[in-house]
Amino acid sequence: MINSRFLYNSLDDLLFHLPKLRYLSVNSLFATHYLDIDPCRIVLKHLKYVSLKFENVQFNQLEKLIKYFFRRVEVLRLTTRFDEAYLDAKRWEELIVSYMPNLRVFDINHEGPVRINPLSYHGLINQFNSSFWIEKEWFFTHQHDWQERLDSGVFHSTDPYR
Repeated sequence: MINSRFLYNSLDDLLFHLPKLRYLSVNSLFATHYLDIDPCRIVLKHLKYVSLKFENVQFNQLEKLIKYFFRRVEVLRLTTRFDEAYLDAKRWEELIVSYMPNLRVFDINHEGPVRINPLSYHGLINQFNSSFWIEKEWFFTHQHDWQERLDSGVFHSTDPYR
């Protein structure tokens, strides 16, 4: 468990030096806009549990982590802010089906606005009600920061498997 700020760009080095890592938890994983990970193509056969709280990590960057390092993960817990791409259920579905076949638990907590049409916020989160999510018994809810602001809120999993 890393309880302090940790640079996203250093994560691949950490994972390379800990190939038998089973549990990864980072309390504050942050990214810069200029650098990216350099995947070293290691296979983390033992990594089963990942919990990450992001600061300024875009969905594209998480996507790379999943593709390169998280193939065998069974539990994924994420806390994100602002990047509305995290609310794209179809993109998540494709990523999970293609790169995370062992995933049993998917917990997400996303806070922030949607920059597109305010009514699209509900359109985005309603995609998490498709048969893919229901069959896996992964359910979600949301609440708005303010009643007047329907383009912003907190979207999170309801966690029935705990």
